[in-house]
Amino acid sequence: MEVRDFSSRLQRLASTLRRRHSLSRFDLSHDRRSDAIELADVEVPRHLRKQGVGSRVMGILTKFADKHKKRIWLHTGEKNSLSGTTSRGRLVKFYRVHGFVPNKGKRKDYALSRFASMYRNPK
Repeated sequence: MEVRDFSSRLQRLASTLRRRHSLSRFDLSHDRRSDAIELADVEVPRHLRKQGVGSRVMGILTKFADKHKKRIWLHTGEKNSLSGTTSRGRLVKFYRVHGFVPNKGKRKDYALSRFASMYRNPK
């Protein structure tokens, strides 16, 4: 599959998930250097939190990545009451449930952006 075609599919997926799940923000991009998906931003509106929306969206994204044999990487946000981020630790725990690992220690991958704090390999 051509890079442009994959990038288009990825953008359609992001748009569909934003609309279908009423996400405040959900931004994906194709990192061409690492040939991976960057999960740049995700925010579930306050009134939809703790209802499984984030987990459903992550399930769809990880299935898409697995189908296309792509790694996903992200940078976990810091505590920010404006965006609803309550703690970095809570986010790390959430992403670990979805198969992400910290990009450090034995699992450090220097091929990823220096901003990647976690990544998930395709299954």
